[in-house]
Amino acid sequence: MLDKQLVLPLIASASVLTFGSIFFISSWQYSEQWHEILFSAFIVLSLILFVTLRFKYKQLVMLVLMCLISILLYANLKFDWRKEYVLASNSGVHFAMGEYIDRYPLFEEHILPSLFNSPRWVDFNDDCLTPALKHIPANRSCKSIQLIERKYGFNVQTLINRQYKKMKDTASSLEKGKIKRKEQLLSCIKEKKCAKIPLLPAGVDIEKFDEKSDDYLTIRTQFWSLINERKISPENCEFMTLCRAMRDLEAIAIKKPNTNI
Repeated sequence: MLDKQLVLPLIASASVLTFGSIFFISSWQYSEQWHEILFSAFIVLSLILFVTLRFKYKQLVMLVLMCLISILLYANLKFDWRKEYVLASNSGVHFAMGEYIDRYPLFEEHILPSLFNSPRWVDFNDDCLTPALKHIPANRSCKSIQLIERKYGFNVQTLINRQYKKMKDTASSLEKGKIKRKEQLLSCIKEKKCAKIPLLPAGVDIEKFDEKSDDYLTIRTQFWSLINERKISPENCEFMTLCRAMRDLEAIAIKKPNTNI
């Protein structure tokens, strides 16, 4: 017959481990970087809990329990942070800054941006970009490149220029035939190697298209501006959400190429 001094600690630590495992696994679709470390730490601490209970190290038992609870609370904050983003994306409400950055920021990068040397992407998105796109008042710190850099930690003009170069490279790849199929383009955009650019609607027969017509003139002007112009044209600024928003907030000025207008 098993010793009660062994059975009770075993049941207690196994129960804690089971509860924690269910918690992590049931929310894993919303996991982000470092959730693996938290889960591993929880497993190890559950095993340590068995030892401390078995040998009745009361102070250590309390310490381990506090650590286990802290891990669950912290992991839950990270799950909730990522869950909000995932559910919004699935419902069609996409993170407006998403196409301009490599990835959605981690929970830690959001709450401690200075520690991780991370720009405040979400705050900028909420304070500046989204209000501008909805034509509602934005934060006063959104009104100039300098104020944005001071508060949100990045140069918005540099970000716009970087995206514009990616758009130019994408247009050039299409024009030169390096990208031939829609699937190639979508895959390239998903991998953040290409950018969304103005293109004729699906179903338009390029071979039969009359270039002298006014059909899709804005789209055609935008596309060939990417090929021919070094600087961002007003038409392509209108296509880029970030450029359009910053223009409307008067943080940047967009001039017609080769003019002072």
